[in-house]
Formats: sequence, C-alpha cells, structure tokens
Amino acid sequence: MLMSFAEIFVRSSASLTFPSSSNSNQILSLMGVHNRKAYLGQRNCRQQGTKSLTERYQLSENIRTAKQLGPTFLFHFANICCTTILGVCMYWSLVEDVFTLMAVAFLCISIFNTGIELSVIM
Repeated sequence: MLMSFAEIFVRSSASLTFPSSSNSNQILSLMGVHNRKAYLGQRNCRQQGTKSLTERYQLSENIRTAKQLGPTFLFHFANICCTTILGVCMYWSLVEDVFTLMAVAFLCISIFNTGIELSVIM
C-alpha cells in the first residue's frame, strides 16, 4: 500500500519529531538545574580540595551554555509545533481555507526561524 506525502508527513511529524523535541527541551532544563545545583553546592561548600579548577570551569561553562541555548530550543520546539499543526490540519481537512492556513503557518515558521537565528547570534 502506497502512502501519500501528506500521510507520511503527518505520521512522522506527530510521532517522531514532536516528542523528540519535547524530550530535548526537558533534558536541557534538567541538565541546567543539575549543573546549577552542583555549582552552587560547590560554591557554598568552600572546600578547595573537592574539585579541580577545570571541573569548576566546566560546570560554569555548562550553566552558561544552557542559558544561551534555552531560547533556541524553545523557538525550535515552537517551529515543530507549527509544522505539526499545519500537517494535521491539512491531512484531516480541519480548515476550509488551506491557503490562508499555509500562509499563517509559513509566517509563524519564518518568525520562529528568525528567533532561532537571533538567539544563536546573541
């Protein structure tokens, strides 16, 4: 049985892309929380012999990276949500005016992609 492009798009975006993006956001936030707790616990402890300078620097670098990449992951997640909604609406014909839906979706995708680029640059 041959599947159409729309059916492949809807099945793949709804079953693969959306959950993986959601999981990456959760993992990034959990890593940020864990690194922050470890960094603050080490700072409050004030024991010089517990961690080397490179380990402390790596921890602070992980925290900075998580802060910098947070908006990028959120824009990416919003972008995936937009394309998934577009695919579902087109596949099941939930909206009568498909061209307006596509125009609004592509406008949102462009805005999210601009947000991704700006958050990476800054």
